[in-house]
Amino acid sequence: MLKEITVECRNGLAAYEKDVSEVAYDCTLIVGQGCKAMYFINGRCDGVSGPGRYCINEYRRRRENNVYRLVAVNMRDAFLIKTGGSTRFAGRDRIPYKIGIWAEVRVCVDDPVQLCDSFGFNVTEEEISQRFRKSFADGLLAGLCELANRYPVAQLKAKLNERADEIKKTMGAELSKAGLKLASPDGCCFGEPYITEEYIASLKEAEQDRREEEKSESERSFLRALNQNVCKNTGGDRRRGVPEPLAARVPTEKRCPFCHAEKIPGTEKFCPVCGRELL
Repeated sequence: MLKEITVECRNGLAAYEKDVSEVAYDCTLIVGQGCKAMYFINGRCDGVSGPGRYCINEYRRRRENNVYRLVAVNMRDAFLIKTGGSTRFAGRDRIPYKIGIWAEVRVCVDDPVQLCDSFGFNVTEEEISQRFRKSFADGLLAGLCELANRYPVAQLKAKLNERADEIKKTMGAELSKAGLKLASPDGCCFGEPYITEEYIASLKEAEQDRREEEKSESERSFLRALNQNVCKNTGGDRRRGVPEPLAARVPTEKRCPFCHAEKIPGTEKFCPVCGRELL
């Protein structure tokens, strides 16, 4: 039987359970620096102890059916949550693209009992990260999209930093429900907001569409002016049955000079039979 048992911080673990099935009566518990120990009797926390020496499994409190559990909680280390991502968004210029941001959040244990109530007796850094990664990312992206509606992309990082205290407060409230807190006032570090290459392609596409629209409008204006000049010079009037000027006419049917296909609609640019361009 063990007369002495030691618990101390372990890297990558926020909490872990120590086997006490072989401890003797009046066993000495040694709690290392930066660590806290929680002693449970029949599922009820009998106390939370900081660094020092203590007596557990006391003989005077012995019972045949007592169930003892010992949990070590790492109060020393900070645990990293990498969060962020991207989302499809249409900003001030209404061009859809993907906008994103990454952040690193360092947290530490604040309330050992609440931590174990939320996660259980064995808590890893990865479990903490998985718990908060998505909710933190959703909050960051929502705030980023809100800012992108009001400011150019080049100003987003500065504007995001201005709202850092508000963002950290929101994160802290969520962490506290699980017995955690930000490791320090600078425990949350934002990356540079970014836009994907899709944004540049969207800008080019929008510019090309604008030029094509201007070209089409110019052609329509030319045809209208030509039509007006023809009617004016010939004294014609559409309402009296004067035919449209030649520039606006479109043949009703075409014939392919290559495969000799006939009755091709006049609006077709390519032969539906051989696929060649119609002259």
